[in-house]
Amino acid sequence: MLNGSFEAHLTPRLEFGVDILGGTARAGVFADLDTSARLELSLQAKANGTSVANPNVDLSTFKASLDGSVRVDSNVSFNVGARGSLRTSAPSI
Repeated sequence: MLNGSFEAHLTPRLEFGVDILGGTARAGVFADLDTSARLELSLQAKANGTSVANPNVDLSTFKASLDGSVRVDSNVSFNVGARGSLRTSAPSI
């Protein structure tokens, strides 16, 4: 029996942000696309045979089989969001 798998994951992201008042306030938005794919393979081979030495009758047999499967799964999600921050300083005493 032979089994194997392959998996790939890709997440491109786009971000845009601004600083206001010399970095005291920041705001930004982002969008990303999260994609993944998985491929699974399975293969099984069987063979058997018999032979009888008789000159009058051919009793030789041979059987072989090959079974297999392929499975593909994929996922896609799209995410958007926003971030913000405000930096404050404590009053000096």
